[in-house]
Amino acid sequence: MDRDTFSGLPPFTQALQRTLQAAKDSAHAADLLFLEAWEVHRPQDLGLTLRARQIRRANPQLAAEIEAELSDRFSKVPNLVRINTRVRQ
Repeated sequence: MDRDTFSGLPPFTQALQRTLQAAKDSAHAADLLFLEAWEVHRPQDLGLTLRARQIRRANPQLAAEIEAELSDRFSKVPNLVRINTRVRQ
């Protein structure tokens, strides 16, 4: 998983769908898509985690909205479990 891996995928959350409409450029959009993918998968890779934290710090409202929306979705699927459910900013 890297920053560009998810740039071709559609956004999963409504929060990201709204935010992408105002994305400055394709690199900004790729960063936001990366953040959402990281929130879903939370890989155990220090470099990816540090990158996600940078993007979270730059977009705290979006990060909170994505996390809330994903938490709500995951809570509705009984056998689906997220790993590392809390991240410090």
